[in-house]
Amino acid sequence: MGLRMALRLEELMKKMAGHLVGIFSSISSGVAVTPIPIADIYILISLQTIMVMLIAALSGRELSFNAAKEFIASLGGVVGAGVLFRFVAQQTSKLANGLFPGAGSAISATIAFSGTYSIGKAATSYYIEEVDLKFVKKKFKENHKRAEKESKRALEPA
Repeated sequence: MGLRMALRLEELMKKMAGHLVGIFSSISSGVAVTPIPIADIYILISLQTIMVMLIAALSGRELSFNAAKEFIASLGGVVGAGVLFRFVAQQTSKLANGLFPGAGSAISATIAFSGTYSIGKAATSYYIEEVDLKFVKKKFKENHKRAEKESKRALEPA
């Protein structure tokens, strides 16, 4: 019976983490809609860090801003060029607003959503499922590539 309760508790933590990831990804996409380049980067990084802190707290670990930043930095160390490219693409896509009003903001919002979602899934795997960090980094790359493909597909004309 104790084992059953423990399994249910873990499932509950996964569901709660999934809800947090969805909420923070949606908020990130809303923040990224701002048409001004670079204005949202600090807010997005803060949102992602707070999301990782909350997921870590769900698992019973220390609720620390520095620990969350280190986790995100460790993901970025593996895919630093990809994360940097994502931010550059997100910010330069806003320049498309001059040609097609709203198009650049939509692209930026999609990129911010997929990046935050990937970080949230990686944090859930690491903190709640207690998966090895090397495997989490590999899954982060895969989730990020999948999210990018899906976001590109969503932006294509029907």
